Amino acid sequence: QACATFDRWVFYHDETDNTVTLNQYIPSVFTTDRLCLKLETDHQTKSTLRPNSQKWIVDNLGDSMQIRLRVPVWTVGNPIVKINNHEIACKNDQGYLLVDLSAKQSMTIEFPMKLETVNLPGSKRYAFRYGPYALAAIIDSDIALKGDPASPENLLIPDCEREWSRWTLKFRTTGQEKNIQFKPLFNIGHEQYTTYFEFY
Repeated sequence: QACATFDRWVFYHDETDNTVTLNQYIPSVFTTDRLCLKLETDHQTKSTLRPNSQKWIVDNLGDSMQIRLRVPVWTVGNPIVKINNHEIACKNDQGYLLVDLSAKQSMTIEFPMKLETVNLPGSKRYAFRYGPYALAAIIDSDIALKGDPASPENLLIPDCEREWSRWTLKFRTTGQEKNIQFKPLFNIGHEQYTTYFEFY
């Protein structure tokens, strides 16, 4: 049920100053009498290496406006913003980038990301995250992993990186007694899985 409400919070339009806030990065279209924004994902299929960023395209099909872009908490370093393929500097206002976008301009937003671990509060268990993607292990039992959760790049390596032109975002453990595969939680169907692990 929660997923059905996402579309309500993608954009917020402040009519007092003609500002549009982009809160959620979900392919969508925002329209008013004078404004029209189209948000699309750039899957970076032409890249020869697995992308280490999430990239979005915003097309302004209406009048000029100022856009406030939410910077996700998992962003590593500074986002890269380009208008008509030219990189621009943006002011960061309490976690939002301020961009003036003229009519008929196209903007790309790139959020660098990396493999991270996230601690379950009050426990010694950790989950893996790759940018906005929670990763789940395809396994039917509870196991501990060998290694240091502070160095996730030494625990998981890319696995089955590409299917046709699509990047899979799959990983596999390395250096374990039995190595297992991880993939984004939203791609789990009927498989048994777990997300939190203890380390030794």
